[in-house]
Amino acid sequence: MTEMQERVEGSSYAGEGADTGTAVVGRWTGQHPLDAFVADPAGQPPLCDEEEFAALLEGIVADSAPRQFAIVHVYGDRVDGEVVAWGMCFDDGAEVVSEDGRVHFSVPSPEHALRRFRFGTRVTPRIVWYNADAATPADPGQAALPVIG
Repeated sequence: MTEMQERVEGSSYAGEGADTGTAVVGRWTGQHPLDAFVADPAGQPPLCDEEEFAALLEGIVADSAPRQFAIVHVYGDRVDGEVVAWGMCFDDGAEVVSEDGRVHFSVPSPEHALRRFRFGTRVTPRIVWYNADAATPADPGQAALPVIG
């Protein structure tokens, strides 16, 4: 057995001599190496019909969705403001991306991101939590953007 065969023994790829139990990098045999870490659901009945299952998944997503926030620069004493970054807050931290997409980082909490957006004494960074109800309604004269998905 070659060193390569020893390293991939038991993998899901097989070539010549696959019937010996040794794997040789070659054609796909139908099993993924990560299947070893997941219990095989074959033979288990579905929990429910597709419509109810879709509703269950929708609930799981809603319950675990990260909260969205923006970091805004406030100029002077509420003279003006602009969004400089967007973030998603998870149970164990937050991910932040600058508005121009050039800066991306992780922080323990959204408040920890503020220090990276300080800009002199005339600009104050502030966290604003996303509120879909606060969005400006679309102009009825404008064509709506198509929904993708």
